Amino acid sequence: MKKKTAYFIVLLLLAIVAISVWLLRPNISDNTLKKAYVSLEEGDTALAQKQAERAISWNGSNSDAYQLKGKLLFYDKNYTEALAALNSALYLNDTAAETWYLKGTIHIETDSLDLAKQELDKAIEINASFAPAWYRRGILKANLGDYTGSVSDYRKAMELGFLGTKILEQTADMNLLMQDYTAAIANYNKILSLDPENTGAFKKRGYFKLQLKDYPGALEDFNKAI
Repeated sequence: MKKKTAYFIVLLLLAIVAISVWLLRPNISDNTLKKAYVSLEEGDTALAQKQAERAISWNGSNSDAYQLKGKLLFYDKNYTEALAALNSALYLNDTAAETWYLKGTIHIETDSLDLAKQELDKAIEINASFAPAWYRRGILKANLGDYTGSVSDYRKAMELGFLGTKILEQTADMNLLMQDYTAAIANYNKILSLDPENTGAFKKRGYFKLQLKDYPGALEDFNKAI
């Protein structure tokens, strides 16, 4: 009788532990995902990917874990599996602007430009303050030959704080294609305020000044570029 009672108690305790673990699965998944983000910040993408997979194994409804998995696969240029993970994330939560943005970015890389535009439009529709989506759509519009739209999207990205020499250079490139040399010079003025030792920027600004027949200004910039 005592053995049966002890056996029953052990089974009851095991059942309680199993139920507790089951109920804690979402919390364990979230904590594992947090570790994955830390690993990503530390540059250990391999560990981050394993932790994202582990987070999914603990909770198959964790859309953020699928999103991170998709992002990491994208970094590895594994576009097919990245899209599969991102589609899973969207199935669970189709209101995440970053997930649509990541899909759009992948489709730019794979030259599926119509799909990319739909997805970046969706990202901006969901969150009009998501600067990377404006920037990426600016790149897309440039690829499609919509230079005016490209500049507009670049400007919006910069208004939202997505500022750096790269985006300014890309905006200036669109200005060049539209022969808007004054706007191009303004963008290179900003570049040089961020990076005063950028000799390439002086050279390009000199070229734009030359187009406007500002010969002294062009000569000065060309000298600084040497």
